[in-house]
Amino acid sequence: MTQQWAGAFAAATSTPPSSATTAPTYPVPSSASAAEPTADPAVPVGSFGQGTYTVGAEIAPGRYRTPGAPQGSLFPFCAAFRQEADGTPIGIPETTNEGPAYVTVRASDGLVQFSGDCVWSPAS
Repeated sequence: MTQQWAGAFAAATSTPPSSATTAPTYPVPSSASAAEPTADPAVPVGSFGQGTYTVGAEIAPGRYRTPGAPQGSLFPFCAAFRQEADGTPIGIPETTNEGPAYVTVRASDGLVQFSGDCVWSPAS
C-alpha cells in the first residue's frame, strides 16, 4: 500500500507536459499605481478628493479645508495625512466626522493623503 501511495505521489508531483509549464501572465499597467488618485467629476478643479498626492507636483503647499462629508454619507469621516516622500507619517492626521477640518500642507512634506468621502479645497 505504501508503494502505491508513493507511486501516486510521484506521478502527481512530476513535471507536467511542456504545454502546461508556462505560467499565466497578467497585464500590468505601465504608469498607474494604486496610490494615484483618479479623476472624480464630483471634485471641482483645484480641489482634491480621496487619494495620495505628491506635494509640489500634484498639490501645492498651503492650507486646505473640507466642509466635512456630504449629507447622507454612509461613512461620514474625513482625514488628511501628511507624509514624508517615503510614506512615513508626519504629525497627527487631521480628522473630522462632523463639520469642517483644516490641514496645512508644507513644502517640506513629500505626500498628502486624503481619505473619506470629502472634498479638500484651498482655504482662503
